[in-house]
Formats: sequence, C-alpha cells, structure tokens
Amino acid sequence: MNPEAFGHARDRSTVPVWPDMRAAVGMFMALGTQWKWIGAGMAGAFRSGLDYTAIGSTATALGVKLTPELFNDIRLLERESLRVWSARR
Repeated sequence: MNPEAFGHARDRSTVPVWPDMRAAVGMFMALGTQWKWIGAGMAGAFRSGLDYTAIGSTATALGVKLTPELFNDIRLLERESLRVWSARR
C-alpha cells in the first residue's frame, strides 16, 4: 500500500534503538494490535495496556525466547506508551 496515494507523506525518519532493546522493540511492534481498550462514555475510549495473553503466542510465532528480562522490557515500553498517550488526552 502506498501511503502517498491517500495524501499521506511517507515517514522516512529513523529512530535509533539500543542493541539491548532490539528484541523488546520488535516484540512491542509485533504486539501493536494487542492493546486492551476501555470505553469512557462521552470521553471516548483509551488504551489500558497490552493483552498479556498474546505476548507468549506472539513470541512463539516469531521464534523469540520470552525471558523475564524481555517481558520486563516490553512492559517498560508499554508504560511509556501509555504515559505519552495519556498526556495527549
């Protein structure tokens, strides 16, 4: 799909990732559709966190060994994402 066909410029920026966080960032990106949402009536809806039941199966599907350290790094990315999204509301 070409985003420019819909009037969106393609994002050509890169974000540096520390080598020790590459597995966590890869898993976090793979879990992008696994957010739990909570309805807040007239205020809309907001993400409450990742669906942790999907983490193990995603790791298995990608051939990634899910260690306690990797799980904690994913949770760190989750917390920071929630903080940023919360600040935008």
